[in-house]
Amino acid sequence: YDLSVLGVGGGSGAAVPYEQSRDRGNVVLKIGDANRTVSGKQTYVIRYAIRNALNPFTDHDELYWNVNGTDWPVPAQQVSATVSLPAGGIRRVVCYEGPLGSTAPCHSSSTQQAATFQSTRTLGSGENLSVVVDIAKGVIVTPKLDLQAPQRSVNSLPTMFSTSPTMLAATVFVFLAGLVFIAMNWYQRGRDHVYLTNYYLSNDPREEVRPLFRGQTIAPEYEPPEKLHPAEAGLLLDESADPKDVTATIVDLAARGYLTISELPKHFLTKQDWSLAKRKKDTGNLAAYERLILTGLFKSGDEVKLSELKGKFYTTLQDAQTALYDDSVKQSWFVGNPRRTRQGWAILGVAVAIVGALLTFGLGLGLGAGLIGIAIMLIGFLLVPFSRAMAARSAKGSDLLQRFLGFRMYMLTAEKDRQKFAEKEGIFSAYLPYAIVFGIVDRWANAFRGLDARAAGIAAWYVGTTPFNAASFSSDLQSFSSSLSLSVASTPGGSGSSGFGGGGFSGGGGGGGGGGSW
Repeated sequence: YDLSVLGVGGGSGAAVPYEQSRDRGNVVLKIGDANRTVSGKQTYVIRYAIRNALNPFTDHDELYWNVNGTDWPVPAQQVSATVSLPAGGIRRVVCYEGPLGSTAPCHSSSTQQAATFQSTRTLGSGENLSVVVDIAKGVIVTPKLDLQAPQRSVNSLPTMFSTSPTMLAATVFVFLAGLVFIAMNWYQRGRDHVYLTNYYLSNDPREEVRPLFRGQTIAPEYEPPEKLHPAEAGLLLDESADPKDVTATIVDLAARGYLTISELPKHFLTKQDWSLAKRKKDTGNLAAYERLILTGLFKSGDEVKLSELKGKFYTTLQDAQTALYDDSVKQSWFVGNPRRTRQGWAILGVAVAIVGALLTFGLGLGLGAGLIGIAIMLIGFLLVPFSRAMAARSAKGSDLLQRFLGFRMYMLTAEKDRQKFAEKEGIFSAYLPYAIVFGIVDRWANAFRGLDARAAGIAAWYVGTTPFNAASFSSDLQSFSSSLSLSVASTPGGSGSSGFGGGGFSGGGGGGGGGGSW
């Protein structure tokens, strides 16, 4: 349409100042004087001319017009319109009121020369009055209809993001639908499974998805469940094989006699370092991931400094993590491979975000509906962190997790029952790797303060630069663990963890628009 504003007047007919501009393809009138405040009832008459407003059909011409538009944020107590022709020709009329898409009728009456329309009620925010007038063919000369969509480009971004009530509602709907999609998939696929009955009493292997809000009773376990190793406990705890689990495995291999760890003297301006020395040659009793770790540590010789592993161990770390995940699947601890499950959902999130970005420009340039694309893009971004919640334990895995939490509970009682724990030979050394996984090294070491290195069981595999003291050893071990985690996960050139009839409705005509105060 070609719209020309002819002027703005007050109720008395006197001209009123105004400013005209364009926003998102709409003509905007800013009426009044910025330095003058008005109050009470005010009347403004806007005179404008429209070219190509009639729709030509084979048997008649038609005026289909939105009177007030759907973009008013305030209600309208009454909306009315009058259509007059200089010569007779009006054959029939109809009107609609309500939100966009409404087919509710409003009051209308007509003669051959004039038609009047009026709303039947107060129209709320976003509600509109649309009128349709059937005009006899030939009464008005109608040029060929020339509808032109607003020209949009990346240089006029505001026109790409319509903020009409309809568009905002559609955007919110798409975003909420995406959130429902995420929630439903987690509800159906991301929750852990549990046994229907106590498996150890009934031997009943049937399982179900854990009901929401069902609590679990943790009973103390006095040794690692099923004699599983620390890395396996770590994987069950957080569904992830991470560098901390590899660190605990190396300490566990040392405690089991496969290597020794020696703290090297620290000199001025040098970082603390440790030496690892291989002891046992036979690795037949080790799990696949343990064998990979031990072989990776000593592939250049039987002794290596921790600092020398930096940038060289990362491929071994990845292989060991893969072996640990594969072993967990063979043991049926998870519904599917946790890493592949997370990767699949993360890839889906990236794909959805890319589609959303493309739709932002496609819908924005074509329809001004770029906000819908942004909503889809946000759902894609949310899917990436959400992927971590999609790995689900099997009933067997959930049961083992519960038992490991019981074992952690038992280890946490060590501070209270120091004497009882101190009497168990080698228990400090044997369970220390689990303390690393559980994050309770300080509390575990504190329970054994006063013991010497031999009584604690570490003399055979750890050599420090000072006499053994549980508190200082805890600090040294955490420093070793931190350095080891950085070394094993660092890649060449950097550092950090690796990882991967009908037809008519309100708002359907031309014209319309909206307004507000300023």
